[in-house]
Amino acid sequence: MLNESLLKTALMGDCSPEHIAALTPLQAISWAPLKDRGIHLSVKREDLIHPGVSGNKLYKLFHHLQFARQQGVERLVSFGGAYSNHLHALAISGQLLGIETVAVIRGERPPQLSATLIDCEANGMQLKFVSRQEYKRRHDDDYLAMLKRQYGSCHIVPEGGGGTLGAQGCSAIARAINDAVDRPVDSICTACGTGTTLAGLIVEAEPATEVIGIAVLKAAPAISQEATELVAQLTHKPSSNWRVESRFHGGGYAKLPEELKRFIVEFEEQTLIPLDPIYTVKLFWGIKSLAEQGYWPKGSHVVAIHTGGLQGRRGFNGIWQ
Repeated sequence: MLNESLLKTALMGDCSPEHIAALTPLQAISWAPLKDRGIHLSVKREDLIHPGVSGNKLYKLFHHLQFARQQGVERLVSFGGAYSNHLHALAISGQLLGIETVAVIRGERPPQLSATLIDCEANGMQLKFVSRQEYKRRHDDDYLAMLKRQYGSCHIVPEGGGGTLGAQGCSAIARAINDAVDRPVDSICTACGTGTTLAGLIVEAEPATEVIGIAVLKAAPAISQEATELVAQLTHKPSSNWRVESRFHGGGYAKLPEELKRFIVEFEEQTLIPLDPIYTVKLFWGIKSLAEQGYWPKGSHVVAIHTGGLQGRRGFNGIWQ
């Protein structure tokens, strides 16, 4: 795990995403649902980067932060909800770099902030609560122009750290996997709320490796469309060896039915790998389900990306009591 000094070095661009990705282990896991079927499972432990700037968030933010520093802007403005891992990571990153951060948050300010937003404010982030109707305008050019007028010298980071800059950073994860494996990889699997991380993996995965995005919300077509557009922008050519799997969202974003709560406990007991209740639980549930359905033949090698987000466990404390 990175200490604050090395994290700051990485955020300042003195340490590349490839270097960070090479530090996180690719851990072979003995997990009965796959082992019993002769399938080899490895987990890229991006959750071990840093407790506050973990998983894919560091990679998504990396090039946004470099752009902001090159432009000499005074603040970073972005978007998210009350439990946003992205905003949590952005607030910590901004404080380390001495750049002001502003979060546009959907919904009214509650009487009691979530643990995530308490951390954000503690790290100097200004919280701007807006109506859900206004929040829907976060992709509109006129709304973004209004924010730039309001906040002056700023760089607007898309929700979740998206866009080509975000996807470009995530491609380092696939490169690190290519360098680390001692056997061919048949599938790389990642949880998806957008298509950003998925696109970065697609761009750098080996041609024979299928990339599978497990959608954690009811928006698989939108995820596929975003990934398609980002891959085209980054490579200027189509890529076909990937797919978005839409069957494992568990009822929608942040929905956690009893079956998934039991799954988290069982998975952690068997593997000693902690999961977050929004993204990675659905990733591994999806992998288990696909294996049970015979998706991978015996001898296949599957790599799962642990995208971090463990700070979000604090909103679901009942699972671990």
